[in-house]
Amino acid sequence: MDDVFGLTVPKATRLVAVPTPQGHGVPQPRSPKPTHSAGDEFLTRFARNANLVAMGVAKNLQKVGNRIKEGIDDIFYRRPK
Repeated sequence: MDDVFGLTVPKATRLVAVPTPQGHGVPQPRSPKPTHSAGDEFLTRFARNANLVAMGVAKNLQKVGNRIKEGIDDIFYRRPK
């Protein structure tokens, strides 16, 4: 026997929905999700991919900027031997 929500339930029936102490019974079936048109799906995927590309470009620009800054710092502040 198992203890479910403070109730002793035989193992053979533990897969059956047991009402919770809050008074909720068996969960109701969900209503189907609204269908998305092919155009909506395309725009969603396009926007997501465009965002990923833009983030990659920004990251690369930051790296390039840092390399340029390091190069300029080396030119102006490096002491000759």
